[in-house]
Amino acid sequence: MTRAVYQVRLVVKPEYEDEFNAWYEGWYIPKLMAEVPHFYSCRRYVGELNGQNVYITDYETTVEDMETAIAEMRVPERAPVNALFYEWRDKAITLHESVRFAERVSVER
Repeated sequence: MTRAVYQVRLVVKPEYEDEFNAWYEGWYIPKLMAEVPHFYSCRRYVGELNGQNVYITDYETTVEDMETAIAEMRVPERAPVNALFYEWRDKAITLHESVRFAERVSVER
């Protein structure tokens, strides 16, 4: 199976980081994973770049299901949830990028 990743990169204003991360990791991600069946795994990372924390969330699916997963994420029934994310984005997020990646090679030991 060829995998694909829908990656979301965020930089959050420092004064909102704790509150946003609690909401995003404790409510938004679990709700998204429960409501979007074609996303079958999620990992979130944090790293520092130029003195800022950069958060990366990887939602994994198959290449064949990537468009289905994105469509499921954007169904009208999820509009209130998505609106909450956009409220956070407008208030607390200084970088918001979403990128779709398809696996090219996989090496395991």
